Amino acid sequence: MIVLLACVTAGALAVAGLATIPPESRGGSSPTRGPVAHVVEIMMENHAFDNYFGVDPGVPHGLPPNVALPDGRGGFVRPFWIGSNSTPSPPHDRASEIADVDGGRMDGFVEQMARVDPTHAATPMGYYNGTEVEGYWNLAHQFLLCDNYFASVLGPTLPNRLYAMAGASAGVTDNSLPLTGLNLTTIFDQLALHHLGWKYFYDLGGTYAPIPLWLSPLRTNPTQVANVVPMGGLLSTIAAGQLPAVAVVDPSQGPYSEQPPLSVTVGESWALSVISAIESGPQWGSTVIFLTWDEDGGFYDHVVPPTMDGLGDGFRVPMIVISPFTEGGEVSSTVFDHTSVLKFIDENWGLSPLNTRVLEANDIGSTLALIPSVGHSSTSSPSAPTPPRNWDDLLARAPSLPSRHRTRAGAVAPP
Repeated sequence: MIVLLACVTAGALAVAGLATIPPESRGGSSPTRGPVAHVVEIMMENHAFDNYFGVDPGVPHGLPPNVALPDGRGGFVRPFWIGSNSTPSPPHDRASEIADVDGGRMDGFVEQMARVDPTHAATPMGYYNGTEVEGYWNLAHQFLLCDNYFASVLGPTLPNRLYAMAGASAGVTDNSLPLTGLNLTTIFDQLALHHLGWKYFYDLGGTYAPIPLWLSPLRTNPTQVANVVPMGGLLSTIAAGQLPAVAVVDPSQGPYSEQPPLSVTVGESWALSVISAIESGPQWGSTVIFLTWDEDGGFYDHVVPPTMDGLGDGFRVPMIVISPFTEGGEVSSTVFDHTSVLKFIDENWGLSPLNTRVLEANDIGSTLALIPSVGHSSTSSPSAPTPPRNWDDLLARAPSLPSRHRTRAGAVAPP
């Protein structure tokens, strides 16, 4: 969650002329370099890759055997099955995450938790499996999972969400924003410049205005501000076939965010309902959904983050690519981060790279089939929508479903 330097509500910003939200509009359209005409990014909160998928037997880079982290009192903690739907929240500020990395040893997680909550010091080593997050496991099995996808910043929610919008954070490394806002050009500004439609769906449960409304030049443009809309309009937009070129779905201030101690199964059920609606909707045949998490939330991950710039990358987080254009049941081990989605948007619509950070990112569009090489136009028609999956049935059958319908060399058994 984000705490502002001064707690300002969306209503207060509206008085200042920054958050007046006129009725929604469809937004523009523009030719693409492939069959994807709609990008939907759903960004949940605060779970590491090993926390959700570390014991999935089909993941090449899951939890290694015999891992044990020091607890700061002469003992060690090994990974363990959480066996419930929620946990306390480990520390995940920038200083704590730097200590977690511990110069590449990746062994500071338990000690950092013990520093703030000795009773629950083992929490960061806990993992979920196909019992609690079976819906996510099934999505990963049916579409495509990335097991080397990283948060962009070694730090908490706000700087990572800024990177996901702008490929930069204007120096922000914690969960606070100045009342004066930030001067930060976003992917939304770039889309508007090229007459491409976009929407940012936010949850009304928070105490501050949505992040884009703190960013200039966006917040000074009434047409841009009109695209920042409450989450309540999301399902009707999907059903009406009115998804714009890019839609960002941000539940970070609501009960579905999965921010500990919120229930992971409640968040999962909500996310599955949105995905099911898109898959059942009229635009599914030309859509790709990127389902990811903003940062690790202080949970253990064993992979040392790559160094992309002075702030990150951060730790690995799950990324599931959901689309008619994914090869079912595949795992991509290419290194991606939040700016890789921006790179795909730029490549897909033939835009100039948003900035150097985005230019240097790997394009997550490489995980898709039927995407032609840059510079070549597509002559193929979008694939016909596949029948929607019965998500309620999938959840009701947990944990009776087999763990995986594919196998991978080098898979490890749960610790």
